[in-house]
Amino acid sequence: MKNKGKILLYISLILLLGILLINIMNYVNGYNNNLYRYDIQKKECLNLIKENKLGNDSKKEFCQKIVENNYVKDDFFTAFSVIIHDGLYSLSSLMILFLIIPSSYYICKVFKNNVIQNELLRENYLEIKKKLFKDAYKTAFIIPTIVIIGIVFCAIYTKNFNYKSAIENSTIIWSAKTLKYGWLFIILYILNIFIHSLLYINIGLCVSRKHHNFFASIILSFLIFCGIEALLEISSWLIFGTLLKKEWAVMFNIMNMFSYNDTFGIFSPIVVPLIFMIISFVIVYIMYKNKESLIIDCEKNN
Repeated sequence: MKNKGKILLYISLILLLGILLINIMNYVNGYNNNLYRYDIQKKECLNLIKENKLGNDSKKEFCQKIVENNYVKDDFFTAFSVIIHDGLYSLSSLMILFLIIPSSYYICKVFKNNVIQNELLRENYLEIKKKLFKDAYKTAFIIPTIVIIGIVFCAIYTKNFNYKSAIENSTIIWSAKTLKYGWLFIILYILNIFIHSLLYINIGLCVSRKHHNFFASIILSFLIFCGIEALLEISSWLIFGTLLKKEWAVMFNIMNMFSYNDTFGIFSPIVVPLIFMIISFVIVYIMYKNKESLIIDCEKNN
């Protein structure tokens, strides 16, 4: 990856890391505030009990619960849900930009300036493609890296993997059947992020193959991404929701890589993005297969 491409990659990584740190600080502050309020309420209740000033039955019942029960500390999955899922969910539609901007820059530069002509004098086309793709796919590790950092923090901070409390308190969106296999869920969650990342990069590669202007390629890639998502949601709702009366439409989503909707089992969220990722690789292979066609398209930039 050339210098400017590396800079764009580091910018994406730093921005996402900054967002993660903000999520972590918000979570820690919220947790500490709740713990502080609990301690204040417990002290007040102890004073009321000592002075026999509890008053009505509801206040008495409330104070008894406060005094008899310790503050329930958050478990790993609650922290993970707040920091990763809730914290990044609102940015789901923008995640593709964090990937295609650094991954498409160098390849657009090579095609736009017709650098490939000079490269072909020194190397064969296959080696050139390997370098281009290796450069582009490096960015696929950005978001999984951020998620792994978040996971490590949650594990160290909570030291509590008891998912049952998260289920009972409804602090998570995933089922007990899924969290029963906690580490498998975490591995699949990261794998799902990686699969989405590869799919997004492939969309950018397909667009960059024909549109060599960097900014035009980014805008068009994002519009195509949104178009695919809209088409998936509408078609799946019509086919499964209206015609077949099934709830499978929730699986047909490539935009939100963070929700991991396990309605149909722990492996179900990966199925659709995996299929689309494989299809995208096939399309990339076809679009980059013909050397002569690529050279002709690059010469049009002169």
